[in-house]
Amino acid sequence: RVVDDGAGLAPEELPLAVEEALGELCAYVGGDSGYVNQFTPELDEMSCSAEWVRPGAHRNRMRIQQVSLEPMRWWVERLRSGAVVQLSSRDEVPESETGIRAFMERAYVHAVMEVPILSEGRLSHAVGLASAREGHRWRDSDRNVVTIAAHVIAGALQRLDREEALKERERQLLHAQKMESVGRLAGG
Repeated sequence: RVVDDGAGLAPEELPLAVEEALGELCAYVGGDSGYVNQFTPELDEMSCSAEWVRPGAHRNRMRIQQVSLEPMRWWVERLRSGAVVQLSSRDEVPESETGIRAFMERAYVHAVMEVPILSEGRLSHAVGLASAREGHRWRDSDRNVVTIAAHVIAGALQRLDREEALKERERQLLHAQKMESVGRLAGG
């Protein structure tokens, strides 16, 4: 349902369609959860904006809100450069990156694949899959499928952002028109 930026969907249907797409992606590559993280423009915090979790797996969306990225610079720099972060084990995280290891442990994640979404050359989102199982191995074909799906999901997210910006501008215009009317009435 997300294909073609969710063009056939109403804006309020897009979040559910993104979550369904994450679920289908997890089913295809064997992930336990799929998620979309949104980054602040300064790249100092991230929040989970969408999540699909297989039954019995841990939900992390509510815990991943306004998370400081300071202890995860290695990860963020890889994403910012456009590189996919693909780890089959926490042991693949450099030993010096204790913040990333601790974050993965708190989120019950053993393996992860995260694809950056760059908007106007800036890291805005990442689409990721996680596995709670030790020894999970991502295939090269998994990375290809996740990358394609991430770009489709990014299109839907960008459409949702445009829709929200349009609503905000409409609200501001309506407010300005009301203030103008009040000014005319007060002026006489």
